[in-house]
Amino acid sequence: MPPVIAKDTRALERYQAEVAANPQNPDAHANLGWGYYGKGQLSEAIQAFQQALALQADHLEAQYGLALAHRAASDKAAAAAAFEKARALAAQIEDKVRRQMLTRLITGHLNALNTGDWNLGRHEVHA
Repeated sequence: MPPVIAKDTRALERYQAEVAANPQNPDAHANLGWGYYGKGQLSEAIQAFQQALALQADHLEAQYGLALAHRAASDKAAAAAAFEKARALAAQIEDKVRRQMLTRLITGHLNALNTGDWNLGRHEVHA
């Protein structure tokens, strides 16, 4: 689960210290990404999420965060690609309820990118 996104500087400083102390820890980089995302520092968030994924390619929270950051930065193509990867990772979750919830959420984001509507009454992504 992503950390609570804190808007205060101290939280971001803690995430930065966590990365400095554990530079090979993908969770530390993902947490830093969420910290940057919460502060609206999108390019920094994207870099942190990408670093987490470089360390662990199947890090779902980092992949989802990367997709959200790209979407917030108005990079529709990068957001769609990242959401597709996140959906593929979500499909591997063993917990059926969590898998279905995340897949539906990600599908909604993809639908919204493509049509402007979440279209959650449908299961397919509309282009």
